[in-house]
Amino acid sequence: MVSVVENNASPDSAFTVVRMEPSDILSLAGQFVVQYYTVMKKCPSGIHRFYKDDSSMIREDTPVCGQRMIHEKIMSMNLQGSQIAILKLDALRANGNSVLIHVAGEMSVGNEEFRRFTQCFILREQAPCDFYVLNDIFRYQDYVYGDVKTNAETNNGHSTKMNEYSPSENTSHCSIPHSSRDDHTHSWEGVSDGSYKQTIDEIQSRDSEAKQDQLTVDHTVPHSST
Repeated sequence: MVSVVENNASPDSAFTVVRMEPSDILSLAGQFVVQYYTVMKKCPSGIHRFYKDDSSMIREDTPVCGQRMIHEKIMSMNLQGSQIAILKLDALRANGNSVLIHVAGEMSVGNEEFRRFTQCFILREQAPCDFYVLNDIFRYQDYVYGDVKTNAETNNGHSTKMNEYSPSENTSHCSIPHSSRDDHTHSWEGVSDGSYKQTIDEIQSRDSEAKQDQLTVDHTVPHSST
């Protein structure tokens, strides 16, 4: 599960989804995807903690329901040490207190070649600043369209997805920025247009130890609810 709190705010006074501006929704999505893919890369045995018993996901055409089954599916995929590049991120408020997130990027699993993928999440807010993944669909593009060249392949082995860019403005780690009604625009890691052109490793290399503490997860496998 993902817990985020606005700077200097308690959970009771922080934004809920219904009070968020579009820029706040995008910032929340940015915080979520970095946390999610970092845990997937460094500690996939803990990624089930983002889900609950009413969660569902699709991997390899197979629907999986419930936190325990999701854990078993994730563990069967050998994701430890994956390399992920987030190329594009979009997010919208969905029905009720939910957020729809769409990620486009490239992933390498087990030192294999990078493959383009898309992933959609629906985050459900169960309390102010407390979210979990209700729905999750992942798809490799080459599975749908056949052989799809990655950025690295189309640039003679030099991946443009890892190019540096100049942040417009950094916010504090893992905190929802102030409302876009403020007199200036905030963005997570300097990204205000929904484009994430850095790898998880590049983001992590700039992060402090304090942020790592926020990515600690419980490795305990949940018991079946049945």
